[in-house]
Amino acid sequence: MPQSGQHTDHRPVTWLAIDLRAGEGIPLHDHAHGQLIYSAQGIIQVEGQRNAWIVPPERAVWVPPELPHRIGNRAAAQLRTLYVSADSARRLPNDCQVLWVTPFLRELILSLVSRAPIYEPGSATDRLAQVALDEVAIAGAVPYRLPLPDDPRLRSLVDALLENPGDARSVVHWARACGMSVRTLARVFKQEMGMGFAAWRQQARLMTAIAQLSEGARVTDVALDLGYENPSAFIAMFKRTLGETPGRFVKKPRG
Repeated sequence: MPQSGQHTDHRPVTWLAIDLRAGEGIPLHDHAHGQLIYSAQGIIQVEGQRNAWIVPPERAVWVPPELPHRIGNRAAAQLRTLYVSADSARRLPNDCQVLWVTPFLRELILSLVSRAPIYEPGSATDRLAQVALDEVAIAGAVPYRLPLPDDPRLRSLVDALLENPGDARSVVHWARACGMSVRTLARVFKQEMGMGFAAWRQQARLMTAIAQLSEGARVTDVALDLGYENPSAFIAMFKRTLGETPGRFVKKPRG
C-alpha cells in the first residue's frame, strides 16, 4: 500500500486517498503511526487482532501504531485514510475499534485528503488536523466484531464465508472441507472463536447486512444476497438479534 511518508516533528496527522478496484484489497502490513481507515464510498473489510469488521461509509476503523492489519473489498471502494503520529495516537484507543463517522468528521476527513499533506504548525491545515483528531478521540465505538481463528483449517472456512456470507452449505459440508468430523469442527471452532459455527455465521451475515443497508440496499436484496429464502426470515433474524427491524435500525441517528 502507498505510504503517507515519514511523520515530521510538527505533523500530527498526514493522509492518503486511494481508490481500490473490486477485490483489490491491501495485504497484511503495519505502520509506525496509527491509522484511521475510512471508505468514503464502498464497503470494506478490515482484519486485525484476530478480529474482522465489515465497514460501510458511516464508520471507520482505528488501527493503533505497529498493529498488523489487512483490508479487503468485494466492490470498488474509495479509501480516505488519516495517519496519526505515534505521539498523537497516545490519546486514541490502544486496540482496533470501529468508530461512528459523524457528518462533521466525514467532512473533516474529505477536506484534509483534498490538501497536500505537508503543512506548517499553526497553519489552517494544521488547525483542521487537530480538530479531526479531537473528533476521532470522542467518536463513539461500534460493538460489532467477528473473531478470527489461528487454525489454518478454520481460516479457509472463515475466508470462504466472509467472501460469500450467503453460502448456505451445511456444517457437514464445512467439516468435510476442513478434514474434520462435525464434532471436532464444533469443538475447535468453539475453542478458537468463543462461539459456535451457527452463531458465527449469523454474526457474519448480520454485520454484512448492516453494512449493505447503511449503503442504501433494499431489505429484499440484502435478504436474498445473504441466503435467506424470503425477506420475512431475514427481518425476523435481524429483529430477534438487535431488537428492531432493519428499516428502523438504519433510520436511527448514529454517533
